Amino acid sequence: MRGVDDRFWTLFGDQFTVYGDCKVNLGSVNDPKLVAAILFLSAKDPEDPVVRDPVKLWALAQAIIEARNLGSAFGGGGSFFSDLKSFAEFAKNPMGAVTDLFASADPQSGQPTTPPATLGGQTQLEGLELDMKKLGQVARSGPRRIYRVEVVATVPRGAEGSGLEYTKRLTAVWDTKTQNQNMRDQAYNKGAWVYWREE
Repeated sequence: MRGVDDRFWTLFGDQFTVYGDCKVNLGSVNDPKLVAAILFLSAKDPEDPVVRDPVKLWALAQAIIEARNLGSAFGGGGSFFSDLKSFAEFAKNPMGAVTDLFASADPQSGQPTTPPATLGGQTQLEGLELDMKKLGQVARSGPRRIYRVEVVATVPRGAEGSGLEYTKRLTAVWDTKTQNQNMRDQAYNKGAWVYWREE
């Protein structure tokens, strides 16, 4: 691509990945900037105070990521985001959704637990009503399609005890739905590495 060289990639490369389609999977997104963009684009009322105030929007985006992680920790499997409707319901009433999750039960003791005092860094978090049609245009739910793998290995270099090390980094992206063009077995006709970089 014109203008993208090693210097550009060094500065911005970790902010990019490869997606199989134009919609963001709500069950796997971990970047609050992406969540905030989804909320902004799918707001039912573009003049809603949460949309107009970057601090409130950012807090809600962070709360969504925290809540998904809490849902997984308490056996919910990220159930807040099992479909677009559950995501929209959480965005509309985030504190209520988290309270309901903690009221269900601790999987270890079977007893209700106490919800966190803050979510998204806020004690009073404002919700945002989403337009389901708009949300469906920018996001999807379901199993993850794209996996990004990063591996770093460091080995000694030179004489033992010299303190010199050699580091190798591998960054790769696997798309589970890409048609494999070099298949020899029908069982492996889906899934391929769509990006591979060694440094």
